Amino acid sequence: MLAVARVILTSLGAAGETLGLDVKLRANTERKKRTHALLTQGRHYVLGIGVFGAMVPALLGALHALLGGLASVSQMLGAI
Repeated sequence: MLAVARVILTSLGAAGETLGLDVKLRANTERKKRTHALLTQGRHYVLGIGVFGAMVPALLGALHALLGGLASVSQMLGAI
């Protein structure tokens, strides 16, 4: 179960990064490289839903697009 949660949070972090939400998590001194792991970013999006509330539909759409192309992940999550 924890492995599935890790996959979902990491995918959520990747989806947020494609939308540019990672900029809101970075320190203002770092512009070029990732300062938080994708897992940490996903956790911030879940825990800070009030802060990112307006972006939830776009974030879920990006997550769906990211996971939709992966047949094995879709089958695994569909079985659960």
